[in-house]
Amino acid sequence: MSGSCSGSGVIERILPDGRAAVRVSRAEACMSCESKGACTALGGQVKDHILVLANPIDAKPGQWVGLHMPESSVLRASAIIYGLPALTLLGGAGAGVAMAETVGLGRDPATAIGAGLGMVVGLLGVYLFNRVLGGRDHYKPQIVSVLPGSGD
Repeated sequence: MSGSCSGSGVIERILPDGRAAVRVSRAEACMSCESKGACTALGGQVKDHILVLANPIDAKPGQWVGLHMPESSVLRASAIIYGLPALTLLGGAGAGVAMAETVGLGRDPATAIGAGLGMVVGLLGVYLFNRVLGGRDHYKPQIVSVLPGSGD
């Protein structure tokens, strides 16, 4: 995939370490992304968010900036966030069916318990992905330009 997701945001403030707090409207930022359906599948209206991003172009508070994120990053994160729980739920259900007689339960209760445990494992995996990899620059939008007519 060679596409990209782009959008814009306004610099709210510059932090002491030089990073910028950028206010973005997720709905606006996703309008040009071909993967937007994957991210909004469970949502509705999404409000503004503040992202803390590196500020390589030295943008100032009040300026509108262009943001860029590789489409491959969005797709990879979406696959993990949505796919992992689904796969572990199905795997847990299958394990429950396979172990029903061994643990002395009927197929239906064993399947439900296995599916529930599988979902918990999948959600834990998503949580760990967010904690370990979610903070990497590859999974964050990058400030790429100051937009014309946005102040200084």
